[in-house]
This record gives sequence, C-alpha cells and structure tokens, in this order.
Amino acid sequence: MKRFQGLVAAMEDVQLLGGAVAAARIEGTLTHHEDGQFRGGARETIRFLPKVGQVVRILGEGSVPDENLNRIAAELVEYR
Repeated sequence: MKRFQGLVAAMEDVQLLGGAVAAARIEGTLTHHEDGQFRGGARETIRFLPKVGQVVRILGEGSVPDENLNRIAAELVEYR
C-alpha cells in the first residue's frame, strides 16, 4: 500500500508555454508498506493548478519497491 501525506507549502507562479499561472506547491512524502513493513519512501513536490484542477509538475526523489528509479520528474505537456 502506498500512502501520500502532503500540505500546500506555497502559492507561486509556474511558467508554462502559455505564460505564468498561479500554482499550489504541495510538499509531501510517499511511503510504501507491505505486510505491515515499511518498504521505502520518497519526497514529492507537486505543482497543482487550482483554477483548472490539474497537476502540472511532479518531482519525486527516493526509493519505493515498485519503481526502479530514485528520481522521477513529470510535466504536463498539454491541457484541453
């Protein structure tokens, strides 16, 4: 089971192709538990646009057993 705990750390502008937009910066931790045992965790920073209800960026750093990477970065390419 994965569990994410986070909170809005700040509201800040994020630069997208169409210009700067106000986004919530959510700082949190993702933990992975299996059979009652802690199996790994990661710190995550998520940029969320409240105006359209859309995540635009995610940066995760850490180690969980179902992902082979220690750093994951994802960005929304297009929103319609």
